[in-house]
Amino acid sequence: MKKILLTVVMMVFLAACSEVAENNDPETELNDIYNAYESYDSIENISEHTNQYFLDDLDFMMGILEGTMPMPIAYWARGLDIRAMANNARADIINTHEKLDEASFQKILHRNFIQLYGFGGFRILATRQNADLMNITLLDSIIDDSLDLFLTLQEQYGQDPQMLEYIFAQAIGMDAGWDAASQISPIAQIDDFETFYMLITSMVDVDYIGNNVVTDIIDDGHIAYLRINSFQVSSQQQNHDEAIILEFYDEIRGFEHLIIDLRINNSTVNLDYVFRTLIGHLISESKTLYLYSFVSQEYVESRLTLPPPSLGAGIMADIEYIPIAELLEAGNLHSINMDDMNQMSYGFRTRFTVSPRNRENPAFDGNIWILTGSSSGTFSMVSAWFMKETEIATVIGGITNGNFGALPQAAVMPHSNLAFVYGSIYTTDHHGRPMEAGTLPHYFNIPGMDALATALAIIADPDLSQ
Repeated sequence: MKKILLTVVMMVFLAACSEVAENNDPETELNDIYNAYESYDSIENISEHTNQYFLDDLDFMMGILEGTMPMPIAYWARGLDIRAMANNARADIINTHEKLDEASFQKILHRNFIQLYGFGGFRILATRQNADLMNITLLDSIIDDSLDLFLTLQEQYGQDPQMLEYIFAQAIGMDAGWDAASQISPIAQIDDFETFYMLITSMVDVDYIGNNVVTDIIDDGHIAYLRINSFQVSSQQQNHDEAIILEFYDEIRGFEHLIIDLRINNSTVNLDYVFRTLIGHLISESKTLYLYSFVSQEYVESRLTLPPPSLGAGIMADIEYIPIAELLEAGNLHSINMDDMNQMSYGFRTRFTVSPRNRENPAFDGNIWILTGSSSGTFSMVSAWFMKETEIATVIGGITNGNFGALPQAAVMPHSNLAFVYGSIYTTDHHGRPMEAGTLPHYFNIPGMDALATALAIIADPDLSQ
């Protein structure tokens, strides 16, 4: 795996700085993040530090999260109490009678904040000494970062044969969350090692082509099934996938139902796959939706004269920030949680437009069903949301994960050199529902059935949807 894309190496930032290359020169935010590692105390001197240094680092991180991250959504939409996580971490540090080192501190943070991973792009990264973002290969970073996290979770949850797969998925940003109650890895739904291997290697080897797409005929002439494991693939893999998908559409032309399974797809990059390869072939006219993003006064001041950021390639944002009162009045955001707006001062609108690949002859003109679950995050969440709201498809399953629209940024703790990624923007759909809260399905799973079984049951008996 010799060809490592810089954009892939930077995936540890969950595309946090994607707008930097667009709007700034090389001496701006991205380099500042790198240089910050050099400006703080070396990890070699950490043994001289008292545990108070780590309490200060925890306070440093919480001070940033309190002022920027959409913490209220984490609480009411996900049941995640970030302040309680911090209090537990603080207690662990205080109750440690021996002098902590950086590795022990990192383990404490992993243990207490693991449920927050992926929310708003949040995660804690290794030190520069363990993961030099400029020079090491991605797999080295995965191995280093995964080992600490794996050992931490192994202590907390015991032996789990699926845990290592989850950790690797977490390390490359595929899985945006961890349900500690169920202790089940979303990646465990992958039914063969080759698929799992493809999901990892396609991130680091641009020449690798694997089985990213699964197709099946459930009922000949009636019901077809398509599973896309990841949008987060190389351009070569995407072209390969598209050829398979189009050939499959030709095979099922005239079928009544197409089920598209996104339950294990938690891709954090490659919106082009969503727009062109997935949705573009299924529509005959352009579809447009709007998102509304809200930011604090401090965020706007920190960006000086820069325009609002794009939430992704191909997504058009307003050219200037608008006072929050004007934006709320202009949009019909009837579902917005006004309590969440207390720390917001400005906002901007973003336009999503997907154009058809073939206006005269969509690839499939029957009923489309999208299967979702808690692992459907970021761009599979966006896919389900867009196809639901534009009435392209019916969504069945569970509420998706979020991990979109927060535009994560990175910061470095002053004493331990640990870096962390956090969300800086509060983004809602055109109804006012936060994107971090996930997409609601049209129909939840029937008790005792998974999403696929539920879809097949509703297809067989439409009265079940009532």
